[in-house]
Amino acid sequence: MHADIFNSLIHAYAKGGLYKEATATLDSMKKAGFSMTIDTYNSFIEAFGRAGLFRDAKQVFYDLQEAGYSPNLTTYEALLNVYCAAGLFDEAKAQFLEMKEIGPTLEVTSYCQMVSISARRSR
Repeated sequence: MHADIFNSLIHAYAKGGLYKEATATLDSMKKAGFSMTIDTYNSFIEAFGRAGLFRDAKQVFYDLQEAGYSPNLTTYEALLNVYCAAGLFDEAKAQFLEMKEIGPTLEVTSYCQMVSISARRSR
């Protein structure tokens, strides 16, 4: 099996917040001799975030950096999702501003998330 197949499975599980299934697939991926890529880390941030495991999602972000990867826009968008889902306005705002500094045009969904969390927090 190829690493992209494992990453695709992990990503699919992440979309559903199925972090246990994603973790089992990661174990199989490692047993097959493949290492985590930035896409793998990003999927785990999303999986843990969707499962409501916000601390775990943030830890994956730190693990990504410790592994020598530089976060990309997908990484930051995944973290923004985590903060918004948790109702962490200040963290979401800081993440959003950091994303704007990176340079590329942000996705419309990033703006929508900020509008949504701002409305929920009456800001």
